[in-house]
Amino acid sequence: LEEDHDEVIGSVENSDVDNKGGTIGVGWIGENANFGFSFNTNKSDYGVPGHAHAEEEHDGETEVEHALHEDEEAVRINIDQKRFDLKGDVFHEFLIFEEARLRFGYADYKHIELEGSETGTTFKNKGWEGRFELIQQNIGNVHGSIGVQIRDREFSAIGEEAFVAPNDTFQWGIFAVEEIEIEPVTFEFGGRFDRQTTENTAINLKKSFNNFSFSAGAAIHPSETDLIGISLSRSERSPTPEELFSFGPHLATSAYEVGNIDLGTEKAVSAELTLKRDVGRFSGSFNLYHTWYQDFIFENETGEEIDGLTVLEFGAKDAKFYGAELEIDYALIEQEAYNVMLSLSADFVHARFNDGNVIPRIPAASASFGVEYQSEYFDVGGDIRFVGSKTKTAAGILPTDDYTSVDLSLTWRPFADEKDLNVRLQAQNITNVERRQHSSYLKDVIPMPGRNFKLSLNYGY
Repeated sequence: LEEDHDEVIGSVENSDVDNKGGTIGVGWIGENANFGFSFNTNKSDYGVPGHAHAEEEHDGETEVEHALHEDEEAVRINIDQKRFDLKGDVFHEFLIFEEARLRFGYADYKHIELEGSETGTTFKNKGWEGRFELIQQNIGNVHGSIGVQIRDREFSAIGEEAFVAPNDTFQWGIFAVEEIEIEPVTFEFGGRFDRQTTENTAINLKKSFNNFSFSAGAAIHPSETDLIGISLSRSERSPTPEELFSFGPHLATSAYEVGNIDLGTEKAVSAELTLKRDVGRFSGSFNLYHTWYQDFIFENETGEEIDGLTVLEFGAKDAKFYGAELEIDYALIEQEAYNVMLSLSADFVHARFNDGNVIPRIPAASASFGVEYQSEYFDVGGDIRFVGSKTKTAAGILPTDDYTSVDLSLTWRPFADEKDLNVRLQAQNITNVERRQHSSYLKDVIPMPGRNFKLSLNYGY
């Protein structure tokens, strides 16, 4: 950019968060069955920096600049969500099966966009999901499971900025997994069929998709402490209602999103190599993967604007991803009274369309190094995290700089023998470095938090 801009330092206006929530659960464990139930509720009120709904310039300021100076026009999000979960296991032999598992969940979500003191758009999302699975008895060296999974979701939005039309989505699927153990190799095979129907209730438009997915893998155990895993899979994914029917301003992405009703099934073929070792004080794993996509669904920066918002249009192109992940843990000191643990993790992903163009919003390569002192009453630890820069970006997306951040933590267990109560103090990003997450839609407006502190109390029995 040729123009000079004064850098703004300090707190981002309208970026505060007020969050309250809780979970309660009960369970019963019997000789031949287990059952459990839980209820979770969460209420949150947070600001959306960089947004206002003025329709004109104010003394040469853009809408975004004006929004940062006019608290009464600030946009806030008020969220109210509740969730019920039920799970049960029955241990009883039936034909070739020895166990039945049931999982069921129901969620009721609502969020309201507040424009100053006025209620803007209200979003409601209700849905349930059930899964029933039968676990096979071991037949020689063969064992596995079969099951069915069902989902239903009803979405509605009321207001001028409802970017997705009301829609109902119903999905059901059947699956099977089988394992065959032939020492020193374990083979695994799996298959799944899904059918999804999504209806735009505003215009009575219905889209249906049939998806088939298959996988095969082998785990080789050259020794008791080592594992080599190889897997191949072919998967299919239906487009979401947002990818099909979006048309309007979306505050979460600070963009004007346009769906594509012509989207088809996204297909992928993946290959993965896994190496693991767990011996003595050392444990580690390394994953290497490559995925080839047919009709990979993404949001394209069109370069156009509507009402001051960048237009993002859903589309599909062939693409390929490859990457690696590394995790290492090492006990530097092991004593009866205390331990000193070292940890290292790293990951990177390379993603391109088949025409060579960069895929937008792919995370930068990162690595973390940690050390922790563990004892009966106290744990003290620190982590250093390095995140690389992203200079090769998709059209219309600004690059991000690399950064190094430091976190510290202290955990106190006043009743060490029971270990049911702990008090944890965390100091995050203590060097107060500026961090921008390349995968974020709002990275150019809102950096990640600066220096911050967190005190938590955990109790369980």
